[in-house]
Amino acid sequence: MTDDRPRLSARGLGVRFGRVEALADVGVGIGAGRVLVVLGRNASGKSTLLRVLAGVLNPTGGQVFLDGRSLRDWSPSQRARRLGYLAQQPRLVGGFTVAESVAFGGHAAGGVDAMTVADALDDVGLAALARRPFRDLSVGQRQRAALARVLVQVGDDGVMVLDEPFAAQDPGEVERLIRIVRARAAGGRAVVAAVHDAAIAHAIADDVLLLDGGRRVFLGPAAEGLTPERLGELFGITFTAGPAGPTPCFGGGSA
Repeated sequence: MTDDRPRLSARGLGVRFGRVEALADVGVGIGAGRVLVVLGRNASGKSTLLRVLAGVLNPTGGQVFLDGRSLRDWSPSQRARRLGYLAQQPRLVGGFTVAESVAFGGHAAGGVDAMTVADALDDVGLAALARRPFRDLSVGQRQRAALARVLVQVGDDGVMVLDEPFAAQDPGEVERLIRIVRARAAGGRAVVAAVHDAAIAHAIADDVLLLDGGRRVFLGPAAEGLTPERLGELFGITFTAGPAGPTPCFGGGSA
């Protein structure tokens, strides 16, 4: 299920931290049923953009719109039902269990039942750890638990804003999370995800936004944005085309 109209969009976003311009006149749109991947060097503005899109950081300039309505006009409870955010480094204060941490997403959206929480934990491979304290999880497990919270928070008419959801995951878990992201998009959600790996971007993206120094250098179909030429120019190294997407050519010595 796809829709050409943006479910989440932004115009002219600018963010400054003192003298540092983190974003400059960035516009973007994410449609229902589509996955937009954000790529760029470290400190290119990816996390800043996602925080603004999720409504956790106010921009210096520009606006964010959810279903054509300014994000500022949505009440916190309305927004929680439609917009879920996975931070790059999920944190939770207190001795809450993994299941309780996931249930917070449902409570934000008006309530959740235990079966929904259990299904989300099973989806991300953490069902066996439901009663473990969240603070005892590894970095990668915390990321997956936080993703499960987003899964129970927003329905098929919602938006998932995911900052490095594949961080600290082994290859098997990366494959699991790729399936989750693609399945949620196929069910109607709009997804925007910041990633570092071009192969993962190739596997999940319908559209791609390339950022450099807080500025948009490309926005469009993944097939046009994830080319060896564009990525080579963006990251300053050589990429080659392969069956799993563009691959960086790292210069390694012989053993």
